[in-house]
Amino acid sequence: MSKKNVKYDKVSRRTFLRSASGFALSLPFLPSLLSEKAYAQAINETRFISATYGHGGLWNSTFYPSAVVEGNKLATTQIFGGSGSLPSHLMRHGNLNQFLSNIGGQNRLSAALPAALNPYLSQMNLIRGLDIDHYLGHQQGATLGNIHANSNGSKTGLTKMPTIDQIMAYTPGFYTNPPPFRSITNSGRISYTFLQPTSLTGEVTSQQTTAGTPYDMFRKLFGIGVSFRAEQKVVDRVLNEYRSLRNDPSLSQEDRDKIDRIMQEYSELESRVALQHNYASDTNFRNSIGYTDADLIDKHTYNISSQQERFDVARDFARVAAIAIKTNATKIITYDVNCYLNSVAGNNQHDWHGHAHDFANKQAELTSHAENFHIHFTAELLNSLSQVEYGSTTYLDNTLVNIMPESSMTHSSHNNHIITFGGASGRIHTGRYIDYSNREHGKIIHAEYGTVNGRRTALQNDNLNKSGILMNRWWVSLMQAVGLQPNDYEVVNRKGTLTGYGDYFGTDATRVNRDYNTANLDSALPRFLRGA
Repeated sequence: MSKKNVKYDKVSRRTFLRSASGFALSLPFLPSLLSEKAYAQAINETRFISATYGHGGLWNSTFYPSAVVEGNKLATTQIFGGSGSLPSHLMRHGNLNQFLSNIGGQNRLSAALPAALNPYLSQMNLIRGLDIDHYLGHQQGATLGNIHANSNGSKTGLTKMPTIDQIMAYTPGFYTNPPPFRSITNSGRISYTFLQPTSLTGEVTSQQTTAGTPYDMFRKLFGIGVSFRAEQKVVDRVLNEYRSLRNDPSLSQEDRDKIDRIMQEYSELESRVALQHNYASDTNFRNSIGYTDADLIDKHTYNISSQQERFDVARDFARVAAIAIKTNATKIITYDVNCYLNSVAGNNQHDWHGHAHDFANKQAELTSHAENFHIHFTAELLNSLSQVEYGSTTYLDNTLVNIMPESSMTHSSHNNHIITFGGASGRIHTGRYIDYSNREHGKIIHAEYGTVNGRRTALQNDNLNKSGILMNRWWVSLMQAVGLQPNDYEVVNRKGTLTGYGDYFGTDATRVNRDYNTANLDSALPRFLRGA
């Protein structure tokens, strides 16, 4: 196979191996196949991954470094001088590696952030003080901007918004040559788009789920048939073409090593997810746990009985996401952990909701869930994306990973617990702990009070749970971090006449404006983007 038989686009990263039958297997960015001009264009692309998990329910002092650990390590910067009834506002920021401490015998940032994340501190940001000043209860879309999508909060006056992942997906400049999947998601409850997304028209509706399981997502992205055993593996389909490309003298040794690695990843991951799928298809297994075909289309849905299997599905989603990014099958991935990853004995996959409501007594269980999410999903994803893409630049350097649970403390959308990883192609600062809350003058924030059925108590107050900055500026920051410009997202209709993105007050602008500075909602957050 000569170089002229390799299908590649000279202005993108997309490269394929094609079998005689027309099957195409996507390959990673291979600079030695591109002209110097095409190479320069290709390396500016950025990918976006957003992940979330149910409820949250953690104390701030469980998720963030304690006040004792913070000490005097945070610098202050004034971001608002005060106006009218609004007081002045100081933000705090410092290098993340200063805030490690010994917790449970591990050197780590907090009880909820395990030592498994430590290798990635230089590529991480820990964010606090970003608020949605609207009661949402359970929310499905607020992680990425659609606060109308909530199940037991108020929708009054709120505008339905496409989530920012879908604005990215259909912005012309984000994809110069769109792949078959502009975005992929395992859950239709976190991503929202217009019915006519390319023209940003029609009703805003839940984005169709790409696949609910690692097996189905791998199959859809890389062409496996429904019946795995009857199909040839993806690597076998293009084996001759792979060998020819590998021996092409035009291919650099770096690129040769890269396609060797990715073909090995394809093979190993395909075997893993297929074995899980086949096990789930076993009739005896289904009957033994009492689920019908309708309940258990695939074992890796919400109904997963084994603790280890829940860990496996989190890891395998991370692996599928990583290989999709590395082979340019898509540049946008949203992931929702739809089961409890708690490792505390006696808990099952359904307990996360009850424990979040009994947060005063169940911090250990909720913390275990957060820890396991980061051990089995986040660290697995980061490890794979830390491979070199070109030169000394890794895939993670060219990706922005955004992680935020459904809520911070139970049912609260104030002081959202946010972490990011990756450099977004050099557009953002990394390795920072940034607190946008107004510790001097902000109001104390609580989500719930009192006791219900003897379980719910007032939320813990560590004197740092203060109002900060509206989340709208975070969503603007994320979109600008992946290269979008205001005219890409301000075309979307929003409440009021302000520029920027997203609804923030519904019908009660007066209340929000009384507590927050709304004059700069069209601006990226300070100290996050380079140059901001």
